Amino acid sequence: MADFKSFLDIGLSKADKAAENIKEIHAVLDDLNRQIKEATTGTVSIGITQGTKEKDMFQVIISQGIGSRYINTTFLSAFNDEVGTEKELAEFKISDDGYPCKISIGEITKSYQDKESLIEGLEELLSTTRVGKAIREVMLSDDKDD
Repeated sequence: MADFKSFLDIGLSKADKAAENIKEIHAVLDDLNRQIKEATTGTVSIGITQGTKEKDMFQVIISQGIGSRYINTTFLSAFNDEVGTEKELAEFKISDDGYPCKISIGEITKSYQDKESLIEGLEELLSTTRVGKAIREVMLSDDKDD
């Protein structure tokens, strides 16, 4: 007779671990947001947003050009809530298991297996010219930019 119960126990254990990982990832993002707010005197906040991006050439070939040129995805974005400005910083994906997380800028995607590597990846992301410019743009935006 099949032992489905033991396999269910494995699945439930994995679900518990995934919930812990996702909670840890959100705690890292909360700390990132807190520090960005401090550094920008409360002007800029960071969070995960839903959006679309253009399919890459491989995805277009696989779909044989059928359907939309765009796919839904998630981004790490900067916000100026006072004036409603938002800027996507990088594509950000959390796997079903929590880790690995993936951060993509343009054609470069990096994968992070745990909290420490995720922190290092976010530090690297913040130190790029592209993200620095985006955060400055959000920080300096005002009602005239709408």
